[in-house]
Amino acid sequence: MIGERIRLGRKMRGFSILRLSELSGISVGKISQFERDLKIPNSGELIQLANVLGITPEFLLRASTVSLSEYPDKGGK
Repeated sequence: MIGERIRLGRKMRGFSILRLSELSGISVGKISQFERDLKIPNSGELIQLANVLGITPEFLLRASTVSLSEYPDKGGK
C-alpha cells in the first residue's frame, strides 16, 4: 500500500529510484524494498520521501485509493 504510493509519487515526478535515493538520502535498496512493500519506512524516511516527492506523508499513509490530482500544486492537474 505505502509502496504503491511511493512508486506513484516517484513516477509522477519522473524520478528513477536512483534519483529519489540521491535526493532523499535513502539507499536505492531501501527504496526498492519500500516500493515492493517488503519494508515500511520509518517516520523520518516517510517524511523525507514525501518532501522530496512534493506530497504529504498522509498521501503515503492513506488506506483508500487516491490520486495525485488531489494535490494540484504537487503534481496533479
